[in-house]
Amino acid sequence: MTQFTDNIGRSSYKSHATLILAITAIVVVITIVLFPDQSFRSSLQGLTVWWKFVFPALLPFFIITEIAMGLGIVHAIGAILDPLLRLGFKLPGISGWALAAGSIGGFPTGAKITAELRLKGLVTQHQGECLLAISQLASPAFIITVIATAFLGEPSLGIYLAILHYASGLAIGFIWTQPKPKYSELIRSTESSLSPLSIMKRAQMQDGRSFGKLLGDAVSSSVTGLMVIGGYIIMFSVLMNVITMTGITDSLSAIAESIAGSGAGDAMRPLLIGLLEPHIGAYAWSQAQGLPAMWQAAGIAALLGWGGLSTHAQVRALTERTDLRYGPFALARLLHSMLAAVLTVALWRPYTSLGYGSSQPSFLDAAATSAAQQNATAYGLWPLMQPMLGWLAILLATFGCMALVIRVFHAARNR
Repeated sequence: MTQFTDNIGRSSYKSHATLILAITAIVVVITIVLFPDQSFRSSLQGLTVWWKFVFPALLPFFIITEIAMGLGIVHAIGAILDPLLRLGFKLPGISGWALAAGSIGGFPTGAKITAELRLKGLVTQHQGECLLAISQLASPAFIITVIATAFLGEPSLGIYLAILHYASGLAIGFIWTQPKPKYSELIRSTESSLSPLSIMKRAQMQDGRSFGKLLGDAVSSSVTGLMVIGGYIIMFSVLMNVITMTGITDSLSAIAESIAGSGAGDAMRPLLIGLLEPHIGAYAWSQAQGLPAMWQAAGIAALLGWGGLSTHAQVRALTERTDLRYGPFALARLLHSMLAAVLTVALWRPYTSLGYGSSQPSFLDAAATSAAQQNATAYGLWPLMQPMLGWLAILLATFGCMALVIRVFHAARNR
C-alpha cells in the first residue's frame, strides 16, 4: 500500500513538473519570436558561460571518472578512504571520489559521479542521496579566479568565500548523514580483507573493456553529458531574459525597495538571476553597486550554496536513471545557502579586521583591469584545467593520509 502511494505521489509530481516545463517552454518560444535580437544575445551569453567556465571545468573530471571507474581506480581509492568516510559521514569509502572531484570540478561533477556509483550498486539509495547533497560544491577556481578576481577585483575575498562555502557544506553534510541507516541498508565491502590493488584488479575484470574502448566511451559520454548541461544553461539564460523583458524584475525590485529600502531593491535583480543560474548570477551580484560589500559577499555565498535552478535541472537530468530523489537534494542546497550567508555576515567583521575586504565593493573596471582579471574573463577556466587536476590529486592524497591515521588508530585501539 505504501509503495502504491509513493508511486502515485511520484506520478503526480512528474505530471506537475511536466506541466510547468511545458508552460515555461511555450513562454520562452513566444518571447524568442517576439524579441529575436534580445533572445539571441541572451542565448549567446549562456553559450559563452558554458564554453569558458563550465566545459573546461567539468570535461577532465567527467572523462577521468569514467576511466577511473572502468580501471578500478575508484574502487581502490574507496578501500583506502573507507575508514575516513564511515567515521565522518557514515558513507562508504568509494564516496570519497565524488566528494573530491565535486569539490575541485564544481557542480554538477558530484551529481554525475554519485549517479554512476548508484547505477553500479556501489551505494544505497540513502547513501546516494546523502552523497548527492554534500558533493554538490562550487569549484575553488570559479570562486577565487572568476568571482573574486575577475568580477570583484579582490582575490582575498575569494579565499574567504571558498573557506566558508566548503565549511558550511561539510557542516550540512555532517548533520545530514547523522541518522544511521539500517544495518541491512549499508553496503559494506565484503572485500575489506583484500588490498586496494586486488580490489582494483577485480573491478577491471568485471568491467571487461579494453583501454581503447574505455577511453572512447569516456570521451563520448562526457561530451554528450556536457552538451546537455550546455543546453540547460542556454535555456535558463533565455529564461532570465524573459523575466527581465516582462518587467517582473523591475516590479519586484520596486516592491522590495518600498518595503525595505533601496538596498533591498538593488539586491532583487541579482537574487532572481542567482536563483536561476549561478555563473551569470554571480556577475549580477558583483554589479549590485548599491549594496555594501558585506551583503554583496553574503549574496554570492548564498548563491554558491544554492547552485541555481539551472544546476538543479542538470542534477535531475544526470540522476534520471536512478532512484535518487530531488527533494532531499533541494533541501540540502537551501540549508547550505542559508548557513553560508549567515556565516559570511557573522564573520565579516573579523575578516575585515585582518586588513582584508573593503567597506565598498570593488567592481570590474575595464580601464583598470589587471592581467589576472583579463585572463579570467577572456579565457575562463581553460588555463586552469591542469592545475585543477593537481588539486584533485592533492585532495585525494590528504584524504588518504587522514584515512591511514584513522585505520592505524583503530587497529591500535583494538589490540
